[in-house]
Amino acid sequence: MGSQHQKAAIGLWLVVASCGGLTPLLAREDRIAAMTDPAYHRHVMFSRQDALVEKAMGQPLQEHERQARLPWPQAEIIRRVERAIAERSGDVISILMARQSGKNECEGFLEARALSIWRALPGSSWVRMAPTLKPQLVNSKLRLEKHLLHDPLLRGRWSKREGYIYESGAAQIQFLSAGPNANVVGATASIALSVDEAHKIDKGKFDEDLAPFTASTNAPTILWGVAADKLDMLHEHRESAAGTDRVLAYPASVWCELSPAYAGHYESRVRELGSEDHPTILTQYRLIPVESQGAFLNDIRRAALFAGDHPRLEAPRAGMAYGIVIDIGGESEQELDDAELRQVEPERDYTMAWILEWDPRQKIGVDGKRDIRVVNGIWWVGKSHMAVLPELVDLCLKWGVRGGVSDARGVGEAVAMALEKKIPAVKAYKASTEDVSQDCYAALAWIDCGRLKFWKGNPAADEQLREVQAQARHTRYQIRGHQQMRLAKPTGAHTRGLHIDGVKALTYMHRAVEISGADAYQMFLERRLEAQKADRERAEQEDS
Repeated sequence: MGSQHQKAAIGLWLVVASCGGLTPLLAREDRIAAMTDPAYHRHVMFSRQDALVEKAMGQPLQEHERQARLPWPQAEIIRRVERAIAERSGDVISILMARQSGKNECEGFLEARALSIWRALPGSSWVRMAPTLKPQLVNSKLRLEKHLLHDPLLRGRWSKREGYIYESGAAQIQFLSAGPNANVVGATASIALSVDEAHKIDKGKFDEDLAPFTASTNAPTILWGVAADKLDMLHEHRESAAGTDRVLAYPASVWCELSPAYAGHYESRVRELGSEDHPTILTQYRLIPVESQGAFLNDIRRAALFAGDHPRLEAPRAGMAYGIVIDIGGESEQELDDAELRQVEPERDYTMAWILEWDPRQKIGVDGKRDIRVVNGIWWVGKSHMAVLPELVDLCLKWGVRGGVSDARGVGEAVAMALEKKIPAVKAYKASTEDVSQDCYAALAWIDCGRLKFWKGNPAADEQLREVQAQARHTRYQIRGHQQMRLAKPTGAHTRGLHIDGVKALTYMHRAVEISGADAYQMFLERRLEAQKADRERAEQEDS
């Protein structure tokens, strides 16, 4: 540690212990070693528990399975943070760790060590912030309690009050929300201010409410998180301190070398999402920020999406299952056909629907997906909703759809609700901002896995295929707070009349497949049988 300030804190702790204020559980030399060496502290915390686990299992633990082991990245983080604490440097330290690599474990250990080292110094406070109370702060408190229960320097000599404050001696850890509506003004961080998921924290909230916590103490601020969209607070601090020891980054490649289990987890995620270039893999595992906006489907993804070798179908095939995804556009007051309306009202949204086909006998792959083929579609411009509804019903009946989604936001709500009443397997879908983001990321995953493909055709002769290929070229994405993605039309000169409705509908496909389960399909069959019975009864009445 090397700091006179921290040495004094340790010395005061030892004086309190020797005077009977704290019954020591370790010899004096071991207590000093535990306080100054985080790896040794970790060892004395958990070595006994590891031994008990080995005895119960009847075999030794693998090195990466030992709780008493402190991986070198965590040791490096702890030493850097504790140096900043001891020096009262006021540093802002950005720490990026790949998902599932032990960030909360590292934070919990740091907090337990803070209570151990600073417990004898009056006014010692560590403030821990996170975007939400549940699950983030709840999980963080559980991690801290695990370490406190096993810490031979503190075991049984700490308390909890008010539900969010942990104390030992004169030191305390406070857990506070950094949510946009949280009222946290007035707290003081004299040991450190630690901000979890900093890439999700509003910068204005941080600057106005949180940063002043260290104004009178010059304590360091620790920002934890992953990469995001280059517009977040963590990226700003990461860029400003690039090339210094105020940025510590440990991507998935580091943890894959340290742990076979983690390597398996990472490989599974890549398989599930289809590519190491999927935005989730880039930002949360490789720690590479993505642009806040850009082309939704790059050249590689468009090539994969339109690489199908199946034909466009005009009727369902025996043994196959079918679904439908629908994006509903507005009505036009002009009585013109589609081609004329596209000329007269080029900016009017389209109604576009895709028929999806899959083989229910195909086993789910290791990526958790099966092959989905887009085999047909419809394309209307400005058509009245009264006319759209019966045609959609007929389309669903013709293909025997087992599951589907119809966008129920805005102008499409009435049609989507009416369609669900007639075809229960096609759900009216009012997507939230989070839902829209999940749909976008899911579509990319299916395309990257090579699981979603359009029919093979000649765009010169197939107007609908030509239109969706054009939409795929110019559909943009935007990433906003909390890494939430949405689709957007292109902006700028020469973009009038460009549409994204077909690509939007395509992002619903994973929900259509999920809805196609047995319950939804059974409801569809029952409703279809009822409709057929009613048709027969009407026909009989007309004959009589």
